[in-house]
Amino acid sequence: MFAWLESLLGAPRRRRPPSCRPSLEPLESREVPARAGPAPPPHFTVAVDAAGNQHLFVLGLNNQVYEQNDNADGTPTSGYSLVAPGRVKAFSVTTDSAENLHLFAVGPDDQVYQVLFNAAGRAVSPYRLTRPGQVKALTASQDNTNDPELFVIGLDDQVYTLAFNPDGSLFSGTPDYTLTAPRRVQSVAAAQPGPLQNPELFAVGRDGQVREALAPSTAGKYGTYRVQVPGQVKALSVTPDSAGDLHLFVLGLDNQVYQALFDGSGRAVTPYRLTAPGQVKAIATGQSGLSHPLLFAVGLDNQVATLGFNDNGSLLKETPHYVRATPGQAKAITLGRANGRAAIFALGLDGQVYESVSASFPAYQRYRLVAPGWIK
Repeated sequence: MFAWLESLLGAPRRRRPPSCRPSLEPLESREVPARAGPAPPPHFTVAVDAAGNQHLFVLGLNNQVYEQNDNADGTPTSGYSLVAPGRVKAFSVTTDSAENLHLFAVGPDDQVYQVLFNAAGRAVSPYRLTRPGQVKALTASQDNTNDPELFVIGLDDQVYTLAFNPDGSLFSGTPDYTLTAPRRVQSVAAAQPGPLQNPELFAVGRDGQVREALAPSTAGKYGTYRVQVPGQVKALSVTPDSAGDLHLFVLGLDNQVYQALFDGSGRAVTPYRLTAPGQVKAIATGQSGLSHPLLFAVGLDNQVATLGFNDNGSLLKETPHYVRATPGQAKAITLGRANGRAAIFALGLDGQVYESVSASFPAYQRYRLVAPGWIK
């Protein structure tokens, strides 16, 4: 049943320790090279379908994408299964208004391919090229109809977008890759302030600062990237709250996490401020069952800790400081949702993925192995 695992075995890669530099100092208006670029994204992600079932997608050591299904309560329904026939460099997953899942993958030719899944995790379309064009990175979100919108960083380091219909065909408003706004960037993230709203773009520029661009109602047309809050960062993650605002969390050059709050119109209403003292390696964000913003961080000891926030950005009383979510060491994390509760998916030091579901915030259940298999 797991014969494919033999092809995935490989020696773990050594990683250079992160640089520790002073954090978040304002820069001059001219663009200068960043002293530390953003960390590469982990090669696993979780999508939750309309029925509340979780779908874990991972990149195996053979550079192919596998998927594993969970029921809405977090119990597994299957082991890993191959979902795309080609080898890929990176991928991103999103959902649509018809309850389907869309996997977008960068192939070895640096072009983006797509495959469509139903809620049961079964492929219902061929693995096909989206549009000709070479890219460096990609991320997928939803537009104001809750259908897929894909953002890619081209070989010119600028961000382009494509919008899709639920059947995977291109939306008529973006028949080809459309430049969002002129700016060379290192990485990009997209987040909806609320359902049926266009995503806002947050891009780490070549100077290491985060720039934001807002989308009007016209597909693919974004406003000029602008620095709302000065400061250099290594990584970023964005999540909405119950009031329709966005909380931007960034990993500073001092390896501490800072937060800035944006209202529904995209205006920054707070400067960067330290969430809580503590150095970390990686971050992920999501929402609690009450839609409170949650921050999860992998500490320098490889343990996962969490902070919860009110809509105004202040800490919840249950987490006045970083609280360990559940014992266990991890390299990287991503978040899912089981029975309306946050679920942590952690890449263990053995290269396998483990899951921990919220028990009573901020405590989480013990990690369980999702399914046997090593990933990148």
